[in-house]
Amino acid sequence: MTSYYLSPASAAYPMIEPRSSRVNHERLPAILLIQAVEVIGRGERLRVDVGGDAPVELAASVCPTLTPGDHIDEATLLALREATEDYDAREAALRLLSYRPRSHGELRERLARKGVARERIARCLDALEAAGVLDDGAFAEAHVREAVRLRPRGSRRLLAELRRKGVAEETATRAVERVLVEEESTDGELALRAADGWTRRAGDRDLEHLCGRGERAAVERVRRRFWGYMSRRGFGPDAVRGALERICE
Repeated sequence: MTSYYLSPASAAYPMIEPRSSRVNHERLPAILLIQAVEVIGRGERLRVDVGGDAPVELAASVCPTLTPGDHIDEATLLALREATEDYDAREAALRLLSYRPRSHGELRERLARKGVARERIARCLDALEAAGVLDDGAFAEAHVREAVRLRPRGSRRLLAELRRKGVAEETATRAVERVLVEEESTDGELALRAADGWTRRAGDRDLEHLCGRGERAAVERVRRRFWGYMSRRGFGPDAVRGALERICE
């Protein structure tokens, strides 16, 4: 028979050490007898019955080898439950990251929605950042680079998108500036690409009206549509006017 106790050197992720069966259990508070251990699913979870109202479910990766008939103290069991909840939070975060890159803010919000405690979320995100899995700077630059290459938008829109995704203002600003330099792009050039895409979709007739040719009402209607589109994509008046001038040359 083996008894397990919590090593004092391990708090967040406990190291469980066997205690000799010759130890005087009367000195240890609340020693529990493991009555049954059931492996759940594909072996990733254990259901441990210690005689309470309901079995305790633990992550197998944070557990020692638990065997019916062994003893475990309450402090160790509590530490294993805490470690299991930390493990579950980390696995939930990694699953979210497997679908697409995310910022600290996005992961924090999604984990909170799943009911993960604030302190546990903070520990989880700190660990992922330390492991290089979570990097708001790299996330922001990838977002801006994709926008510049595939769906041109203005700096104002890109900054707003990153802020909505939980990226700090300073990090977002640095990412936009760096990527625009690396991609050799400016708001004016991005506005021209966006305007060119708009005119291709709108057709020759709307292009004529956009450039001031045709009935006044039609010209004003098309220009309102064009300016609204460009404004929603984050381009300021100077960039829009510059793009319009070049399109209508």
